[in-house]
Amino acid sequence: LFLPLSFWNLTTPASQEAYKRRLSRYPLDLQPRLGATVYDTPREPSMGLLQQIRAFLHGSFAYIDLCISDPNFPVNTLPGDIASSISLELRDEPDAERIKAIALFASRQSVYRAKGVHQGVLGVRSAKELEACRAAGLPYVSGPAVSGLLDKPPALGANPADALPLKAA
Repeated sequence: LFLPLSFWNLTTPASQEAYKRRLSRYPLDLQPRLGATVYDTPREPSMGLLQQIRAFLHGSFAYIDLCISDPNFPVNTLPGDIASSISLELRDEPDAERIKAIALFASRQSVYRAKGVHQGVLGVRSAKELEACRAAGLPYVSGPAVSGLLDKPPALGANPADALPLKAA
């Protein structure tokens, strides 16, 4: 389970206190299964703010994902332990621009691997975008092309992959 948290809310003491109260309700045995998706991460975030966010989230979450909107995000300037993954959230642009963004983001895979950071793409809305992610070797994708909103989670476990609710598969 990934919980969405605002980058800017995580930088203010009042918001952190509110988050602490809410997060204290989660049983400690859930921590290995919880992730935090930090959305609205700026293109060039301050190292001090990122370290503050990491320190705050580390006790409650096993995974930290930075959600970005710039496919040319300067991951090479980040310490490797800041995030488990960085996910590109595709902007509401024409399809050709979205596919270019996927290609640019994917072209930097060696830098992400060297940092030990996984890449993901969010908001994939067409079969072409999904195929661009597959062709580029980006294994973590989500969005309407992957699955629509479901009334209840699919029964995983015993189901083969072809039984999952992939729309564009």
